[in-house]
Amino acid sequence: MEIFLMYAAVLSLAGFVFETCFALNVKLLGYQPTYEGDLMLRRRLRMNRKIMFVFLMLTTMYHLMALDYQYVHKGWLANYHGGHQIVYSFRYIEWVSCAPIVLSISGQLDHAKDGGARNGLIPSSMLTGIYCIISWQGIVVEDFWAAWILIGMAFFSYFVASVEQLAFVWYLKDQGRDGVL
Repeated sequence: MEIFLMYAAVLSLAGFVFETCFALNVKLLGYQPTYEGDLMLRRRLRMNRKIMFVFLMLTTMYHLMALDYQYVHKGWLANYHGGHQIVYSFRYIEWVSCAPIVLSISGQLDHAKDGGARNGLIPSSMLTGIYCIISWQGIVVEDFWAAWILIGMAFFSYFVASVEQLAFVWYLKDQGRDGVL
């Protein structure tokens, strides 16, 4: 398993290096005005910083997991019901920090006529991070009823975020890219 985690860490590091080189080339070679003038290139430049953060977090988390520097909890709820569960907290940190950003990147729409940025998935991406935190708390909290309430809230939040994402897909399918969202 460690070899696959190390492969993921190295691939994430390669992505981080690529995005960093892209940002440095745009800045140092004087392409900044060109990227600011074109709406499509401006969107790519804006997403660059987000992707750099995601790749840096993935690189860090996968290296920590591959080198076995992990913060591990025992899932007491599974133990209570006769099972066995290990909770890797770094995985949840990765999900909380990266999943909302990647989801918000996928929600990028074409710029409005005035040049302003538009994004259709900001509330859903925030809710995704929230239900990742709630699900981790539901697994590690040691009160039976609190754990089940938190897990129920996480599933409800997941349902709401999924419905919102489906509504976004139908928006793109039915109305195209030029309406106000």
